[in-house]
Amino acid sequence: IEVLNISPASLRLRLERTLSHEAPIRPRTEGSLPDGLEIYEVVINPNRIQIEGPEREIRRTEYLSTETIDLSGRASTFTLLVDVEVASPLRVVGSVQVNMTVRLGEVRVRKVVSAVPVLFEGGAMAKPPVSPKKITVELWGPRSLVEEIKLSDIGATITIEQLSRGDRAVLEPRITLPDKYRDTVTARPVSAALVRGR
Repeated sequence: IEVLNISPASLRLRLERTLSHEAPIRPRTEGSLPDGLEIYEVVINPNRIQIEGPEREIRRTEYLSTETIDLSGRASTFTLLVDVEVASPLRVVGSVQVNMTVRLGEVRVRKVVSAVPVLFEGGAMAKPPVSPKKITVELWGPRSLVEEIKLSDIGATITIEQLSRGDRAVLEPRITLPDKYRDTVTARPVSAALVRGR
């Protein structure tokens, strides 16, 4: 065998340092959940993995994605062992699989409740004038729970130990709900209350 010609006659090589980097992982999903459900949170464990490769590729990689998970027909929280997608020339140091938990729940809604009475707690201190005497409260949580909450279920309390005569204090009332809503429904006052010392 005789080599008559080589084309091109020369090659330009670019050498790069190999770097390692701990990249965050983001979930990738497709499909639609059944009506009335939504994703509350997605937990990936571990949520970062070590990758290594050419410096240029490492620096342009902001995050990695999981394989695509189909949500169609899912009706409750689920956990899967999923692959993390890594494009060449990058490579993973260790396992390319992570646990992914998708927490599902009833669609959450907001509800505004007006005319919630403001109560005062002040120990031995005489009750000062409070303005306004009734406030508006915003609720947020699963639809069925939020819709069943009544005005009488909501408490709005101002606590102050001491306030000199003529002084003023702008305070945010503490909002309370019955125990059954404590971990699922959030409640916040839409406005603060003005308290005047006597």
